This record gives sequence, C-alpha cells and structure tokens, in this order.
Amino acid sequence: MTDCKAGFNDPVHDAQAVFRYALDAMAHPGLWYELRSMPQVLPGFSPAATALALTLLDHEVGVWLGASARRGVNALSLITGARRVDRPDEADFAFLAANELDMLPVLAAGTAAAPELGATVILEVDAASGDSGLICSGPGLAAPQRLLCSGLPEAFARQWWHQTNGWPCGRDIFLAASSSVAALPRTVTLEAA
Repeated sequence: MTDCKAGFNDPVHDAQAVFRYALDAMAHPGLWYELRSMPQVLPGFSPAATALALTLLDHEVGVWLGASARRGVNALSLITGARRVDRPDEADFAFLAANELDMLPVLAAGTAAAPELGATVILEVDAASGDSGLICSGPGLAAPQRLLCSGLPEAFARQWWHQTNGWPCGRDIFLAASSSVAALPRTVTLEAA
C-alpha cells in the first residue's frame, strides 16, 4: 500500500503560488525564494522539492529519480501521474541530490531546433545560505552576484560550463533547500569567486 499523504492543503491555490515562485526564480537566477505554501513531503524529497514536483509534474512528463528520491516514486506517480522513465536521457524532469551530479551530462539537453526538450533538474542542496564560491551573471541579473548555497560539489562550476556550453541546448536547474528554491537557467554563467 502506498502512503499517499503528501500534497498541498489547498492544491489549486498552493500550486499556483509555487508556480509563481518558480517563474520568479527562473527570471532572477541564483536568488532564493522562500515558499509559503508547503505540502506534506514525499519520502526522500525536501519540502521545496516536493512543492516543485506537485506543481510542475503531470501525466505527460517522464521523471528520473536519483537514489534518495526513489523512495517516493509510488506516491509521486500516484499524486502527479508522472511516469518514471527507465533511462535518464528520456526524462523531462530529474530529481537529484548534489552528490549525483555526474548524471547531468546523461540527461536530455534538447537540440538546436528544439532546446526546450532539455531536462529540468530539481537539485537538492544542503542550505540556501553559505558561500558556494560561485558568481552568477547573465540575463535576469543587473550585475553579477554571489550564489549563496551550501552543498554543491567543488566541480559544479566546471559541470555547469560543460552542460551549458552548447547553448541553446542544456538543462535548467532548480536548487531546493528545505523550503526555499532558486533557479539556474541554462542562460546563466557561473564563475569561481
């Protein structure tokens, strides 16, 4: 029997609020947004990752789950209708822990004709504070800014460069830390501070 208690108290309005935060996060890369509409969490997911899953996933998308997120696969499928894919390159969305970023190059990057087919990654990090040692610049930012985050691997700037080097192809990333989200769209540049 699947434990299916995860979900928003007010599914329509709470999902709309989270969607607005997700849009704002994509429009302002690297800035953290504290979610106010928090669901009961899925097993293996943070509250923020659960909120994004309940908001962004439906029966039309394929999902790749990292090791810790796999604990919630049954509840995730039952609540959202999303199907778990067998191969990461078939995923529209991927839920990964920071120590699973070696999967990034395997996920779909889209094509020059259809860059929107690149996967969206929800990446669990330790906290929306601390110094990641990275500076964000690019569209949505008036000036370069420091990415406040802890839990990213040291090699993340290099991984980011490799995955965005073929722009417009690449993957967009939502960072999820407790009840906060930030976004790194593939248009942003990350450099060591």
